[in-house]
Amino acid sequence: MTRSLKIGSWNVCNGIAMKMDYVKNALMEYDLDVLFIQEAEISETLQKDLYNIQGYTIEMCATTSENKIRMICYIRDNINYERRIERDNNNVMMLQIEEIYQVQQVVGIYRAFKIEDGLGLHDRMRDMVREMSDFIEENKT
Repeated sequence: MTRSLKIGSWNVCNGIAMKMDYVKNALMEYDLDVLFIQEAEISETLQKDLYNIQGYTIEMCATTSENKIRMICYIRDNINYERRIERDNNNVMMLQIEEIYQVQQVVGIYRAFKIEDGLGLHDRMRDMVREMSDFIEENKT
Protein backbone atom coordinates (compact mmCIF):
# COMPACT_ATOMS: atom_id res chain seq x y z
CA MET A 1 0.00 0.00 0.00
CA THR A 2 1.37 3.40 -0.95
CA ARG A 3 1.16 6.59 1.08
CA SER A 4 0.81 10.04 -0.38
CA LEU A 5 3.71 12.44 -0.03
CA LYS A 6 3.59 16.24 -0.21
CA ILE A 7 6.83 17.96 -1.19
CA GLY A 8 7.55 21.69 -1.10
CA SER A 9 10.38 23.84 -2.36
CA TRP A 10 11.02 27.42 -1.31
CA ASN A 11 13.74 29.89 -2.22
CA VAL A 12 13.59 32.13 0.85
CA CYS A 13 16.18 34.55 -0.60
CA ASN A 14 18.51 36.38 1.77
CA GLY A 15 18.32 33.89 4.62
CA ILE A 16 15.85 32.00 6.76
CA ALA A 17 16.61 33.45 10.21
CA MET A 18 13.83 36.06 10.21
CA LYS A 19 11.42 33.78 8.32
CA MET A 20 11.19 30.76 10.63
CA ASP A 21 7.59 31.51 11.62
CA TYR A 22 6.63 31.51 7.93
CA VAL A 23 8.45 28.23 7.35
CA LYS A 24 6.67 26.61 10.31
CA ASN A 25 3.33 27.95 9.08
CA ALA A 26 3.93 26.65 5.54
CA LEU A 27 4.79 23.17 6.86
CA MET A 28 1.63 23.04 8.95
CA GLU A 29 -0.78 24.83 6.61
CA TYR A 30 0.10 22.70 3.59
CA ASP A 31 0.72 19.55 5.64
CA LEU A 32 4.07 19.07 3.90
CA ASP A 33 6.10 15.90 4.37
CA VAL A 34 9.27 17.34 2.83
CA LEU A 35 10.27 21.00 2.40
CA PHE A 36 13.44 22.04 0.60
CA ILE A 37 14.69 25.55 1.44
CA GLN A 38 17.18 27.30 -0.83
CA GLU A 39 19.29 30.34 0.10
CA ALA A 40 18.91 29.59 3.82
CA GLU A 41 22.17 31.46 4.54
CA ILE A 42 22.73 29.89 7.95
CA SER A 43 26.09 30.69 9.51
CA GLU A 44 27.98 27.57 10.54
CA THR A 45 28.92 29.34 13.77
CA LEU A 46 25.28 29.71 14.88
CA GLN A 47 23.42 27.12 16.90
CA LYS A 48 21.71 24.94 14.35
CA ASP A 49 19.15 23.97 17.02
CA LEU A 50 17.51 27.35 16.37
CA TYR A 51 16.26 25.97 13.04
CA ASN A 52 14.72 22.75 14.34
CA ILE A 53 10.97 22.33 13.95
CA GLN A 54 9.10 19.84 16.10
CA GLY A 55 7.96 16.80 14.12
CA TYR A 56 10.63 17.23 11.43
CA THR A 57 14.19 16.12 10.87
CA ILE A 58 16.47 18.73 9.34
CA GLU A 59 19.21 18.09 6.79
CA MET A 60 21.70 20.82 5.86
CA CYS A 61 24.22 21.15 3.06
CA ALA A 62 25.89 23.39 0.53
CA THR A 63 28.35 25.33 2.63
CA THR A 64 29.73 28.34 0.79
CA SER A 65 33.18 29.86 0.98
CA GLU A 66 31.68 32.29 3.53
CA ASN A 67 30.90 29.32 5.82
CA LYS A 68 27.15 29.53 5.30
CA ILE A 69 24.72 26.71 4.82
CA ARG A 70 22.70 27.51 1.72
CA MET A 71 20.26 24.62 1.50
CA ILE A 72 18.26 22.82 4.16
CA CYS A 73 15.50 20.27 4.04
CA TYR A 74 12.78 19.48 6.56
CA ILE A 75 11.56 15.86 6.49
CA ARG A 76 8.60 14.73 8.57
CA ASP A 77 9.83 12.41 11.34
CA ASN A 78 7.73 9.45 10.18
CA ILE A 79 9.22 9.46 6.64
CA ASN A 80 11.83 6.75 6.09
CA TYR A 81 14.65 8.09 3.96
CA GLU A 82 18.36 7.89 3.42
CA ARG A 83 20.45 10.90 2.51
CA ARG A 84 22.82 10.34 -0.39
CA ILE A 85 25.86 12.55 -0.67
CA GLU A 86 27.63 13.16 -3.95
CA ARG A 87 31.25 12.22 -3.45
CA ASP A 88 32.59 15.26 -5.26
CA ASN A 89 29.92 17.81 -4.46
CA ASN A 90 28.23 18.59 -1.14
CA ASN A 91 26.15 21.25 -2.93
CA VAL A 92 23.70 18.55 -4.02
CA MET A 93 21.11 17.13 -1.64
CA MET A 94 19.60 13.83 -2.65
CA LEU A 95 17.12 11.94 -0.50
CA GLN A 96 16.15 8.37 -1.20
CA ILE A 97 12.64 7.92 0.19
CA GLU A 98 11.09 4.50 0.70
CA GLU A 99 9.15 3.14 -2.27
CA ILE A 100 5.86 3.01 -0.39
CA TYR A 101 5.32 6.74 -0.98
CA GLN A 102 3.64 8.26 -4.01
CA VAL A 103 4.03 11.98 -4.57
CA GLN A 104 0.60 13.51 -4.11
CA GLN A 105 1.41 17.18 -4.45
CA VAL A 106 4.43 19.35 -5.13
CA VAL A 107 4.21 22.82 -3.65
CA GLY A 108 6.64 25.42 -4.93
CA ILE A 109 7.28 29.02 -4.24
CA TYR A 110 7.76 29.93 -7.84
CA ARG A 111 10.14 32.83 -7.47
CA ALA A 112 12.71 34.37 -5.21
CA PHE A 113 12.11 37.88 -4.02
CA LYS A 114 13.82 41.03 -2.94
CA ILE A 115 12.23 43.53 -0.58
CA GLU A 116 10.82 46.52 -2.43
CA ASP A 117 11.43 50.03 -1.13
CA GLY A 118 8.93 51.03 1.53
CA LEU A 119 7.64 47.50 2.11
CA GLY A 120 8.76 45.78 5.30
CA LEU A 121 10.07 42.22 5.44
CA HIS A 122 7.02 40.89 7.27
CA ASP A 123 4.60 42.62 4.88
CA ARG A 124 6.43 41.18 1.87
CA MET A 125 6.60 37.69 3.39
CA ARG A 126 2.87 37.80 4.16
CA ASP A 127 2.21 38.79 0.54
CA MET A 128 4.49 35.98 -0.69
CA VAL A 129 2.64 33.39 1.41
CA ARG A 130 -0.67 34.72 0.06
CA GLU A 131 0.67 34.53 -3.51
CA MET A 132 1.88 30.97 -2.88
CA SER A 133 -1.52 29.99 -1.53
CA ASP A 134 -3.29 31.49 -4.56
CA PHE A 135 -0.84 29.76 -6.91
CA ILE A 136 -1.47 26.40 -5.26
CA GLU A 137 -5.25 26.82 -5.37
CA GLU A 138 -5.13 27.74 -9.06
CA ASN A 139 -2.97 24.72 -9.90
CA LYS A 140 -4.68 21.98 -7.93
CA THR A 141 -5.45 18.86 -9.91
